[in-house]
Amino acid sequence: IFMAILTYPRDLGEKVEKGFPHISFELVDAAVSDFTKIHLYIPDGINTSDGASFGGVNLGTINALKDISKKEDSASLGSDTNDALLIGLKAAEKFGASSEMTNQVGIEKGIAFNPQTALAFESNAMRNFDFEFKMVPESAADSEKIREIENVFRKYMYASKGGSFTLKYPPKWRIKFNVGEEENKYLPFMHDCYLSGFDAVHNGDGNSFFKNGAPTSVGIKLSFVETKLLTREDLYPEDGTDYTYSRAEYSNPSPAGES
Repeated sequence: IFMAILTYPRDLGEKVEKGFPHISFELVDAAVSDFTKIHLYIPDGINTSDGASFGGVNLGTINALKDISKKEDSASLGSDTNDALLIGLKAAEKFGASSEMTNQVGIEKGIAFNPQTALAFESNAMRNFDFEFKMVPESAADSEKIREIENVFRKYMYASKGGSFTLKYPPKWRIKFNVGEEENKYLPFMHDCYLSGFDAVHNGDGNSFFKNGAPTSVGIKLSFVETKLLTREDLYPEDGTDYTYSRAEYSNPSPAGES
């Protein structure tokens, strides 16, 4: 199996051996024959956005019905007659009565039904990561390396044909912030990702070229999204706050008819 290793800048490999911080991108799909790995300098402004979504749940009617089920007569409902009246009307709504009746009574008496809204957890957010790199070649060899890096990212963002009516998933990327050969515990830990966006800007600072036609600068922007919604256990062990550094074995859905 051929492992293609691409680096920028060209002396990054020597620096890595001395413990230089860098970022690596590795294709982890067994179907990709070249198993490309790309090592780049760490860009400015590393941003990690973790999120959680919550929604409001109105428990008032549910609690009112529970209260009704515990009482023998409507006169004992709630703390006063207004409670008893609105609770009774809310219960009637459950059996098809119009909510307008409840609202009308509330307006007449100057009272409103307490929805008893509670906050309910829904899910954590999928995490996205964006990286921008500017590569300025100093030689023909640099230009060729930059061209290869650009095309590997673009090539493996796309799905491939699986048949007349199916597509094979694009490969996953394993992204690591490293200090030398070890993952950097001070920077984000990411699970495997799909490349969801790729932008390239050639000669962003001016329209000039080398003799071989290569641009004098190439800027690329990469957008990745993790392949699954994480839980706490995916990031941290139960007994500590250091990252687990454990990633699930690679698994991609296969088109119908393939094993």
